[in-house]
Formats: sequence, structure tokens, C-alpha cells
Amino acid sequence: MPVFHVARRSCCAIVAACFLLSGCVSDGPVVSSPTTMAGTSSPSASPLPDLTQPRVARAVVDQLIKASGSNRVIMVEVRAHDASVSVLNATDQAETWSSRDGRPEKIASDLTYVDQAVFDPSDYDLDNVGALFRAAASVSGSDEQQELQIVDRQTIDPASSEVLMAVSTNPETRTVFFHKDGSLLPTLDFRTQWGIAEGLNNVVAQHSQAIQVGVGSQAGAYLDFAGPDQTITRRQRTPRFPVTLNQRNERPSMPAFDPSMVRPDVIWRVLTAGQNRASVPYGEQWSVVVDDRAGTGSPRMRFTIGSKQVVTDLSGNSVR
Repeated sequence: MPVFHVARRSCCAIVAACFLLSGCVSDGPVVSSPTTMAGTSSPSASPLPDLTQPRVARAVVDQLIKASGSNRVIMVEVRAHDASVSVLNATDQAETWSSRDGRPEKIASDLTYVDQAVFDPSDYDLDNVGALFRAAASVSGSDEQQELQIVDRQTIDPASSEVLMAVSTNPETRTVFFHKDGSLLPTLDFRTQWGIAEGLNNVVAQHSQAIQVGVGSQAGAYLDFAGPDQTITRRQRTPRFPVTLNQRNERPSMPAFDPSMVRPDVIWRVLTAGQNRASVPYGEQWSVVVDDRAGTGSPRMRFTIGSKQVVTDLSGNSVR
């Protein structure tokens, strides 16, 4: 499963300089301009701001957006002592702004705009980045050189795009994802009814047509739908990661159906075979694939539970 670093330096490098804050931000921390030492024309060294303190990161990001002259933000990066903001300019080109010597300025970047979603950073909980870093460290087991990103991690399916916050470390450990309000993206257990329901809800999103829907202890949940130019796009939600999209060159060969007809409670009932238990045993692998490969207009659910195979209709009734 690929780790999400859409705008990491290996692919979309953002060269960020250290922050020396200048000016004042309403309702934010007081920030001071750099001073000039007597007899010199260079500003004296000022302490680097701690963006993990309450409201500091919010103030810095607001400064950079104001300096850029654009509110069409496509990426925000925050580290302990520096940050950068990437925006779209008037000609829809990506520009990255950071702060050097206490002054926000445009910096060199190879970030390219490829239909990433535009978002408003004020919708995201940046008021206490330190708390986000601590929460991420408790999940990943590392607090080394933490970096928070807000960016659209998929552009194949803009209709159901979701911009999330993510915290990564260097050396790289597990990337930890957050919702807008700062709550952790939950780890899904596909051995439980709740995990199955949440995974299906994530992949179905706004889609009313699917070629195939699947859920399993290893694959998580996924939905295949017909894309442009004879392609098929897969939306997939695995236990630890948000929905990812992958497109393959393949002409759809099965009829589409409404994925909302696939009910997690029915899957759970077949999976547990009427036994009164709260989860599937850890050692037991299982999967279900839902499609209309026979072209009858009535999709079937094909279960593999350990070494057992079961075929049912969408109500969970066994069929031959």
C-alpha cells in the first residue's frame, strides 16, 4: 500500500526557509519585525518561532496567504519552525510562498497544478499543531522531524475529492491522517460490522453506478466504476489509509449497478453465518465481491470465508 506523500520533496519539492515572523495578525500571537544592529545593514538573528504553540501556525499561514495575493490554496505545509503555502495565481500556475528574514516571499518550487482541489485553510484545525503532532506521534511511534500537510491526495475523481491533513516523519514512519476538525482518521477493522459499514461508506461516497464492489479482511473496501476513454477507476479504503484512487486501462465488461444496494448488515449476517459474535477471528481471512457478471440485472455477492465459498443475492439468500 503506497504511503501518501503527494507533495514530498521526491515528487513535488517545496523548498521552505526558516520563519522569522513580521507584522501582527488579528486574534493571533504577537509577532515582531527583525531588528538592525548598529553599524550593520543586516538584520540580527531572531529566534525561530515555534509553530507547535497554540495559534502560531494559523497566524503564519494567514500571513503567507495574504502575501501571495491569492486565496486559492492547494497545499499547506507546517513544520515545527517553518511553513509554506502553495496557491494558484491569476494564470492558474502554482506558486509557493514561505518566509525568509521575517518577510513572506515567493520561493522556487517544482510543484505543478494537476487539478488538485482548492481549499480554505481556515476550515482546518491549525490552531494547535502541537496537539496534532502529539496525536500523530502516539499513533506512528515517532516525533522525528514531523511535518503536517494539507493537500488533495487524489485528482482522478474530483467529484468525491476529500482534502485531509496528514502528519509524516523523517525518518519515515506511518503517515497519520486527520479530518478537518483535527480528529484522527479512524483505523478500520474489517472483521467488525462497523468497519465494513464505514469502509463501504467511504468508497461509495457520491457514486450511484459501480461495476464491482468488494470488501475483505486484506483488501479493505473498494468500488470500481467506469472512467473516461475505456478505463476503470478503483476507489479503495484500507484499514490505515484514506480512500485512494487507481485507474487502469480496461474496458468495462460487466453491467453497472447502484452500489447503495450493497448493505453492510447483510454482508455481516452472511459472514458470521448467524453466530452471535462481535468480530471475525483474526486468523480467518474473508472477502466478498459484488457484481453482475452474468448480466441478469441482479448482482450477486460471492463470499470466500476461509476455505468456504458462498454465493448469495443482495438480501443474503443463498443461490446456486
